[in-house]
Amino acid sequence: MANIQLTQAMIYAIDKLVNDNSTLLPGLKLGWTIIDSCSSRELAVTSLTANVILSLVDSFPHFVCESSTHLSNNTTADNNDINDTSSSPTIGIIAEKTELVTLSTASYTSSLQIPQISYFSFNKLLTDRKLYPYFYRTSSPHHLQVQVLIDISTKFNWNWGSVVIAGSETIDTVLPTLSIVGEIQRQICVNYIANLYDNYTHGDLQKVVRDLKQLNRSRIIGLIGDEAIIYHLLEEAEIQNLTGMTFIGSYGWLYSPRIRRINPAVIGGAIGIELQGDSLIDFAKHIFRLDFCNNNENPWFMRVLYEKLESLGYDPDDIIANCTLPTFLKRYYADSFYSISYISAFVMDAVLAFAHAFHNDLGCNTTHCPPIDFEKFSHKKFNHFLSNVTFKGISSQNFVFRPDGSSKLSFNVINLQPRKTNTSVLNEAVVIGFWNDQQGAHINTDKIVWNGGKPWYDIPSSRCADDCQPGYYQVLSGNLLLRSCCWSCHRCEPLSVSNTTNQRVCTKCYNFTQSNPNRTQCIDLEVITFKWNRDFAFVYIILASLSSISMVIAWVIIIMKRNTPIIKASNFTLLILLLIFMSFSIPASTFLLLAVTAQKCLWVFLFLGTGQCGILLTVICKTNQIALIFKNSVNRSQFRSKLLKTQNQVIGIITFLLIFNGLLVGLSFYKPITVLKVKLSAQQMELQCKIVGEPVFIALTAIMLTLCVIMLVMAYRARTVPDNFSEAKYIFICSLILACISITGMPAFLATSGILHRIIGSIACLLFGLVPLLCLMGPKIYIIFFQPHLNTQEQAITSVANFSFANSNIRSRSPLPKESSDSYLMGSPIAIGRKVITSTASNRTSSLVSKGITNPDFIENDK
Repeated sequence: MANIQLTQAMIYAIDKLVNDNSTLLPGLKLGWTIIDSCSSRELAVTSLTANVILSLVDSFPHFVCESSTHLSNNTTADNNDINDTSSSPTIGIIAEKTELVTLSTASYTSSLQIPQISYFSFNKLLTDRKLYPYFYRTSSPHHLQVQVLIDISTKFNWNWGSVVIAGSETIDTVLPTLSIVGEIQRQICVNYIANLYDNYTHGDLQKVVRDLKQLNRSRIIGLIGDEAIIYHLLEEAEIQNLTGMTFIGSYGWLYSPRIRRINPAVIGGAIGIELQGDSLIDFAKHIFRLDFCNNNENPWFMRVLYEKLESLGYDPDDIIANCTLPTFLKRYYADSFYSISYISAFVMDAVLAFAHAFHNDLGCNTTHCPPIDFEKFSHKKFNHFLSNVTFKGISSQNFVFRPDGSSKLSFNVINLQPRKTNTSVLNEAVVIGFWNDQQGAHINTDKIVWNGGKPWYDIPSSRCADDCQPGYYQVLSGNLLLRSCCWSCHRCEPLSVSNTTNQRVCTKCYNFTQSNPNRTQCIDLEVITFKWNRDFAFVYIILASLSSISMVIAWVIIIMKRNTPIIKASNFTLLILLLIFMSFSIPASTFLLLAVTAQKCLWVFLFLGTGQCGILLTVICKTNQIALIFKNSVNRSQFRSKLLKTQNQVIGIITFLLIFNGLLVGLSFYKPITVLKVKLSAQQMELQCKIVGEPVFIALTAIMLTLCVIMLVMAYRARTVPDNFSEAKYIFICSLILACISITGMPAFLATSGILHRIIGSIACLLFGLVPLLCLMGPKIYIIFFQPHLNTQEQAITSVANFSFANSNIRSRSPLPKESSDSYLMGSPIAIGRKVITSTASNRTSSLVSKGITNPDFIENDK
């Protein structure tokens, strides 16, 4: 009787949905012919030939079914009146339910260019439009249903499930689909597959349920196929108390009223899909109104009921004459004919597809259809309209065919939830979302009630293996069929990370990075910075403090004693300037110990350039002035003499340093200073300023070396002048020490790395400030406080007057410029002494010449 309902659905669709619809085919009535193929391909093709081409059933008398009680036990049934098709063309064919027969008729009707629509076909071969250009189906192909169920599974992070396939034809089509769609495309594995063929036994049902109860990690069971077989399986599950599972399935069985009456402890919480189209309530009401008098058009309906009444001992003719169906018959067929099947929706959509395509082909509007010229009717043209037809269907709100001829359906996602009634607890289908081609599965999870009444957030787990969290990587199963779902998780090795779930390989940490403790990301190696609580830090702090204090004391003393001969003789202005440049060594050395950045590196170079080059330039200027006074080793030109004035020298020093610092800054823009990472160990690194090959460092080094050479040469030439005021010897010693610091410190600084590299640089910077302080300021302070008798103008004049001019050609010397207004050249004790020396030397030379002694060597050595 379930199959008879499908015939009834076709008749209902033609009579009620098409012919009674005044706007669909106004003025026209569709007729129909029912052919019983007896599940025979040969008879189906022959009957089609007789009815479609020859319209002569009698031409094939040997193709006749023998009478039986089944639906397929009747010959062609024609209706008269509007259903007489002898003078009307066949615009289309609704296929048989059996897949085997459909395959044969689809090929045959495509060769005749007659469209055929199947309501229950799933074979993927029929999607080949080259072989079957006139074949369509309103049913949803199995691979689409499987895809929908897999989309739902992945939504809840399920990848390990069991599948029960019910029905022989379903098994043949679903098994290959599971492999293709599930394991390859979606990475979902099937732990257990049970096949229940049409000839299953009760023992088969018992074994399947027992097997399902043994599954621990697989708590999701997919049910696909025949509703009757699934119903009996769930009955057995109810007997064996199979609880705690979550069933997922298609509309094929979730739509069934009797399945919804299964114990909620077994079936409650099930998730699946149902058709999204119009309700079948009107059709159900129509079914219940049928009786023996108003349904003569369906011969199988009358025959089955007649035979049933006979088998029960009733007089069928007497009951049929009364028209009314006995209530016991309706109860008997409650789960078959009177239980509305979802397939009926596909049958009615097939009829509606033909009707709407015919409406478009004829050019009808809502009130009129043009006259039909059957001689010019083109099935090819009609097939074009059929392939593009769209309408509000029974199975879908917007029915349309896909390019491969299958229907493009959307589904509601439903959840079976227990609802109490007065007498029992039933499972109610609650819509929790939808599925379509564009968006996939969209589910409102907060509407779900899981099996056992668990809330929506308590999602059941069904996985072969737990996810490998960040910090771990997957080692896939050795079973090739399960590799996409089963794995073990292993912690990433040191210096490697994984930052996503289920990462197959850990990523190595490169470029001075290491893995964090959780192995989830690569972080920079621990940067070793100078620790201010270590031994050298205390030494440095003491040295820097002493240097700072010493410089301040020297500064105060020089300012307080600036009018004394020893300070005047050393040029007060240049001494102050020298102390300023010495002070730059302290911030430069401190910057070298701080955390390294590119900006700090530039500041180090600027402090070094300003401080050390300033010291060298100041010492050079002092040396030049001493040589000018005592040896007159400067150029004789008046212009060069002016340059040796203190004011001009200070301006020259500052101008040089400004230009030099501008050069360093410009070079830093040309090639920005970079921070070099030096790996000390697997977990540690140090940052240091990149100096090798850097233009800023090259320029700084070149200028400093040049100034060191100039300073050494000039200090050497001035080494013999009086030392108790002019500090020439101390300048020479200072120059030698500074040169030694540069010669030894620079290679050591370049050759080392880490903390030692920074310590060497810091010490060198401090020494560059301390050495001039000790060598040039120390002797003056000593004389000021401990030998004050030497700090007099008379003593200065005496010291200068006693200066030996050995090996010097006085006549080659030029006197001090008479016009000089420089206080240092004209007012200091050394300058006064220089005038005394010049006068005395001239008198002695004149005396010797008058005696006839003209040998310069003699003159110079005569004391």
